Amino acid sequence: MRKKILILTISIQFAYCLSWAQEVTENQTYQKAEAHFEQGEFKMALDNYQSVFEACQSQNDHKGSAQCQIKIAETNVRLGNAKAGLEICNTIEGNLKNQSLLLAENYSVKGDAYLNLGRNGEAIEDLLKAQNLFQTAGVTASKEQANCYNDLGIAYWNNGNTDLSLQYLQNALNIRKQLYGQNHPEVADSYNNIGLVNADVNSFASVIYFNNALKIYRSIYNNNHPKIALVLNNLALQYDTQEDYTQALDNLQQVSDIWENLYKDDHPSKAFAAFSIGNVYYHQKEYDKALTYQDLALEMYTRLYGSKHPEIANIYNLKGDIFLKQGEYRASIETFQRAIYANLSDQKLTDIYQNPKLESYYNADILLSSLKQKSDAFESFHYNKTLKFRDLKAALETLEVADKLVSHIRQIRLSEKDKISLSARASEIYESGVSLSYQMSQVVFKPRPYLEQAFYFAEKSKSAVLLSAIQDTNAKQFSGIPSELITQESEIKADIVLHEQLLATNQDPSQEAELKQTLLTLNNKYNEFVRQLEANYPNYYNLKFNVKHVELQALQSALNVNTALITHFITENRVYTFFITSDDYEVHNEPKAEDFDKQILGLRNSMKYDVKKSFLGTAQRLYDELFPMKIKSNVNQLIIIPEGSLSTIPFEALITDSNIEEDLSYKELPYLIRKYNVSYDNSATLFVQRKKEIEAYQGATEDILLIAPINFSETQYQGLRGKLNDLPGSKVEIDEIKYLFKANEREADLLTEANATKANIANEEIKQYKYIHFATHGMVNESEPNLSRIFLQDGSLYSGDIYNININADLVCLSACETGLGKISKGEGIIGLSRALLYAGAKNLVVSLWTVADESTSKLMIDFYNNHLYSSTYNTFSGALRKAKLALINGDQYSRPYYWAPFVLIGE
Repeated sequence: MRKKILILTISIQFAYCLSWAQEVTENQTYQKAEAHFEQGEFKMALDNYQSVFEACQSQNDHKGSAQCQIKIAETNVRLGNAKAGLEICNTIEGNLKNQSLLLAENYSVKGDAYLNLGRNGEAIEDLLKAQNLFQTAGVTASKEQANCYNDLGIAYWNNGNTDLSLQYLQNALNIRKQLYGQNHPEVADSYNNIGLVNADVNSFASVIYFNNALKIYRSIYNNNHPKIALVLNNLALQYDTQEDYTQALDNLQQVSDIWENLYKDDHPSKAFAAFSIGNVYYHQKEYDKALTYQDLALEMYTRLYGSKHPEIANIYNLKGDIFLKQGEYRASIETFQRAIYANLSDQKLTDIYQNPKLESYYNADILLSSLKQKSDAFESFHYNKTLKFRDLKAALETLEVADKLVSHIRQIRLSEKDKISLSARASEIYESGVSLSYQMSQVVFKPRPYLEQAFYFAEKSKSAVLLSAIQDTNAKQFSGIPSELITQESEIKADIVLHEQLLATNQDPSQEAELKQTLLTLNNKYNEFVRQLEANYPNYYNLKFNVKHVELQALQSALNVNTALITHFITENRVYTFFITSDDYEVHNEPKAEDFDKQILGLRNSMKYDVKKSFLGTAQRLYDELFPMKIKSNVNQLIIIPEGSLSTIPFEALITDSNIEEDLSYKELPYLIRKYNVSYDNSATLFVQRKKEIEAYQGATEDILLIAPINFSETQYQGLRGKLNDLPGSKVEIDEIKYLFKANEREADLLTEANATKANIANEEIKQYKYIHFATHGMVNESEPNLSRIFLQDGSLYSGDIYNININADLVCLSACETGLGKISKGEGIIGLSRALLYAGAKNLVVSLWTVADESTSKLMIDFYNNHLYSSTYNTFSGALRKAKLALINGDQYSRPYYWAPFVLIGE
């Protein structure tokens, strides 16, 4: 559940040293107001600001009046009256057009008010205006700039842009430390807000940040200060997450006492404290107490905001879940419906079987939770109460709305990390969709529509971020954007990648703050650039977000009669296998073995370390679990779309016969590859798109570019311990491949040793090659996929660099270690080098799944190209690779799967 959007420890104190403000800021009453504000005594601060404002009015001091009105607006926001604060800002805004600094202040307070009202999009819009005005006026490394960064950090966190949020908050912290040192309330504010953003991803780190803030607050304020209450509430939420309920409730009792002492009337912070207490009782399964506190919070929020606010939606979500757990199914559905409509500014609550229009919502993430929970409740209502098909249909229709909302949310996610995080969350929607659609197919006379719907949800869960990135590239190509703007974008992105690498490898703490500031500036520049493209080229915007997933019929039309596509969808306890040919479609739903994940790891390790008995057992079991269908005799090509950790194993090595004698040699085993050409893809949609591109492929040449550093004697590889091994076999490999191409009347250009550099590869000329072959070392960085790399003579070609290279190759071959691995992300698959190359334009890829032997790799690659260039039967990439693998299997020296199995083809 998203944390409270109103927990903002923001103190916007604008007191520029300008001549026109001298009299106001030196006024004793104004100074008293500032002091009261700092101490959290907002009612007394408001009275004093009002008094100074009236004095300025009587003296016709318009600028002084405006300054006081901005402070009055901000104080109203602190008192929980954000609407009044917003009205004041809107009233005076028109009078500030020629006073850019005051206008910037006004936009900042407006942004703060919008945040408190749950209107996050409007908050970001005004805060960005403030930031631009500050920058135009040359206000940098100031408390005003830090405050604006802080607000933007919270606003971006609210709409799911965690990565960008942390950049803003970290830069605000750096500025505040520079201005005030370590022990200052605004430094503590930054610690508190960074803790908030970390709360969902790293609870223990979050507690550290909160405690840092609390220590500073207590050294400055008395124990009844509102900032102490805020951070104690935040700490309580984390203790609740860690199941330390006693400590959580103790903190929250302190919080409630502080708020009661400060505010006798309703206040958002009092309401949130009640919500938090109810949340702890909910996790303790004391549902009656939980409901009592949730109702208390609900009544107070409603009096403050009316019936429409994301915090009200949050309360209804929790109450609905309690009703569901208590078996009150209809009450649960009704409550989730209230949550949905509390999050929509201008739609009225309707019958539970109706779904909303996806427009004018406050918080998309909370709305997504409401829709998912409503669907779950309808499903439970069906199975536990009504057994009416109508309720299953209502559950499915609600999921379809949630699916559309995911598409809307993708449009406001800015960074790759946050888009991938959304995919992980969206996978819950698609998992429910696959399961529900399959169940419905089993109870109707015509199951096909629901089985097709199951495929739709399964396909939506596959590599949506990669698909969107490729769609974005295509949209730029076909929407009339001038080439100079595309070049400008590439330059900004390259600069971002460079500074990400510098920050990741930086060893000098004194440079860290400057690097982070530069990176934030570049990201802002890029986001603004994209916004301008979308505004100036509407066709680009329409194409960019018009991502269409392939329908089953279109997929079947793209498959030839000898090809079958198999896609797996894995849930907590089920394995769904979708088997698709040009004239057949089957969905198999089997129980998932308790040791399923261990089998996958066991298969990898048994091949890598030559544990034959373990290999035979896991290879047979996994084949039975992953291939429940009968494959017709005419099929000779399998395209596998793996799920999650299945991406780390070569299906070619699965054993198709369960009656195997252990004394059989490796070369005698019935591997899957003996029957079929096998290749892989990220999704059925990407397969169909790439197939069309390959059929229309018109490369500049039929040539190959061969890249091999060979010797690795230099020390410029950052982050490495020890020297990389030289690869003498790679010299033999590329020389043989060169001769094969020249004998086939094609050119082969070499970049070896000193010429195997990043600059030569990132050259625009690389676009002319049909084939690109790397024979070198590779390294995967699972925690930071953009830092996965290929080693060259002058350093590294990082995954982040590859995204900015324009490749038009029909095949890119990475004859290097573990180049097919990376970070496994739920809903996205493996994120690493292979993903970057596909984005850069590679039509087909050959990559490896583990560290490979130099000599066997050389032999495999030479045979692969020989088969492709000179065999009419095995000239397809999958056929050529299969024949090369069979040659190793049938030989004496390299028949173990360790040698031939790791290289896999992504493509066809």
